[in-house]
Amino acid sequence: MKINSSTQFLGLIGYPLEHSLSPLIHNYLFKKYNINAVYGCFPTKNLKEAVKGFLSVGFKGFNVTIPYKEKIIPYLDKIDKEAEIIGAVNTVKIHKGKLFGYNTDGKGFLLSLRGFNLKVKDKNILILGAGGAAKSISVYLAKEKAERIDFYDIIFSKAVKLAKRLKKFFLELKINVFKDKEKIDLKNYQILINATGVGLRKEDPSPLTLEKAPSDLVVYDLIYNPPLPSLLKEAKKRRLFTINGLWMLIYQALEAEKIWFGKDFYSEADVLYKKLIKELKNAG
Repeated sequence: MKINSSTQFLGLIGYPLEHSLSPLIHNYLFKKYNINAVYGCFPTKNLKEAVKGFLSVGFKGFNVTIPYKEKIIPYLDKIDKEAEIIGAVNTVKIHKGKLFGYNTDGKGFLLSLRGFNLKVKDKNILILGAGGAAKSISVYLAKEKAERIDFYDIIFSKAVKLAKRLKKFFLELKINVFKDKEKIDLKNYQILINATGVGLRKEDPSPLTLEKAPSDLVVYDLIYNPPLPSLLKEAKKRRLFTINGLWMLIYQALEAEKIWFGKDFYSEADVLYKKLIKELKNAG
C-alpha cells in the first residue's frame, strides 16, 4: 500500500504486542477495499504520551489492549454505555480532536455466536473466569436477555464482584457464583465459555471436565493460540459443538472498523479466519 499525505493512521497500544494478529486483519481489509489507511502496533510504556502523540499527529483511532483497557478511560472525552458498564475500553475513535471510547469485545463475541446461528435469549450460560474478557462478554449476554449467567473463578471474590456489578445493571438476570468447581452441573447449561488462561499452554489440563456434559452443549473457548486449547480438545472428543477465540478476535476487529469507517465488513469473517489459522500454523 502506498502511503501518502491522505493516508489515515490507526493502531494498537498495549504491552507487549509482538504476537498481535490485529495488523493482519485491518490491513487486509484496507487493501481489499482500497481504503487509504494503515494499521500498526505501538508497544506502549507511557500511556499519556501515546495518547498525546496520536492526537497531535492526527490518528483516526486506535485499539487498546492489556494493560490499558481500564487505564485509558480518564483520557477519553466520552465512552458509550456498554463500555461504561464493563468499565473498560478497547476501541477509541478520534473525531475533531475528541476521544470517544467503545468496547467491541463483548459485541464481537455476540456477533461470533450469530455467525453460527446461535441465540443467547433464554439460555443458561456458564462462564469460567471473571477477568476483563468475562466482564465484557457477560454484559452483552445480559443485554441479549440470557436467562441465567453463572460464574466460576479460582478467586471466588473476583467472581462475586463481577456478579454484583452485572446484577446492578441487569436486575432481572439470574446469576450464581460457584465457589466449588465440583458442584457445577453442566446439564443445567446450553453454553459454556472459558474466559480463563487455562489452555494457553499445550500441557494445560482442561479447565473443566466435560464428562457429564449434555450433547447439545456449545463450548466456546476465548483462547485462539493454540487454536485447539485443552477444553476444545475434550469437547471435540465428545462431539460437542466448539468455537475458538479467533472468531471473537475477528468480529471485535470488524466492529472497530464499523466505528472508525462506518462500513460493515462482517462478510469477511470466514476469509479472515482462514488467514489467521494459516498465520498461527506458520508461526509454529
